[in-house]
Amino acid sequence: MEKKNKKTLWIILSVVAGTIVVSIIANGIANRNDRLERDRIADLKRIEIAQEELRQAQIDDCMDSVYELYMDDWNGACKLEGKGNDCTLPIWRADKLDEGRKKNEALCVERYSK
Repeated sequence: MEKKNKKTLWIILSVVAGTIVVSIIANGIANRNDRLERDRIADLKRIEIAQEELRQAQIDDCMDSVYELYMDDWNGACKLEGKGNDCTLPIWRADKLDEGRKKNEALCVERYSK
């Protein structure tokens, strides 16, 4: 009878130890998966931030080009008026140049917001 109890005890201890080992392994896998998911989410956030920074830089560069073109056109219009750079233009001409600049700025935002 004592041998049977020892055998039963060993079986119970083996099952308990096995269960503990499986739980530890499963917990480790779950923690690893959680860590991998957190890393994946952090990577996606970094990519999103980099994409937004790139988009904003593209918009800024486009706006700078629009302004340079606007100033070239303005100064060209000044020459047509027989004046020097950065002159005061007639309202109708200034309004036309301003309108063109605003349209081009809107195109910059539209182009790089896709």
